[in-house]
Amino acid sequence: MKALLKSVVGICSAALMGVGTPANAGLLIPSDEQSLTAWLGEGPISLSALYAKQAGDSAADFHAAVNGKGKTVFVAEVTTQEGASFLVGGYNPHSWNSSGGYTMTSANADRKAFLFNLSTGAVHRQMQRGVGTEQIGAYQTFNDNALGPTFGSGHDFSISEDLQSGYSLLYSYAEAGLGNLNRSIADGSYFRSMDDLSIGQLEVYSVAVVPEPAQISLLLGGLAVVAVARRKKR
Repeated sequence: MKALLKSVVGICSAALMGVGTPANAGLLIPSDEQSLTAWLGEGPISLSALYAKQAGDSAADFHAAVNGKGKTVFVAEVTTQEGASFLVGGYNPHSWNSSGGYTMTSANADRKAFLFNLSTGAVHRQMQRGVGTEQIGAYQTFNDNALGPTFGSGHDFSISEDLQSGYSLLYSYAEAGLGNLNRSIADGSYFRSMDDLSIGQLEVYSVAVVPEPAQISLLLGGLAVVAVARRKKR
């Protein structure tokens, strides 16, 4: 019980102090975290660094660091063939794995993943079910040890095995009207090749929702009641 109380008090203290900015963050700044919080729409979040690309890393290194770690967000510096740079990324509500297959989401309620461009403020969510689009948005992520962060069917965003190049063509995360179908989340250009984008820094963070003060009070109150009951029982 003491260990549990200590753990909960630590979490509550962090929440009350407004902790959320990831330790040793390289790419994200506070305003980026505010954007991610708004897009996620579940209240204040806490980001914890899981992975940062190092020289010589491959997709296997990415998966070794992030597989089975729950909700994550990746952020990457990408440069187009024209030399324009953008900070893009994606939110994965499920754990990454190396199964060699897709994470499929049939119900609209499960289509919570999204891709984003922090440089332009654009966000691209999984397409919801509709007339003629029942399965388009079902492809959430593709999990393979030979690929870095990969979202959607086609793929909407994918990073190569050496983590040096990638491409983007919106499909599962396209607008319902398909107005941006096959366009890149970086600069909106149409797909040209599988190495359209050069990948610079790449970082991955675990995502946790921070309890609101009211929730913290209820949690502490409940634990106090349990502690008193245990004492009386003894």
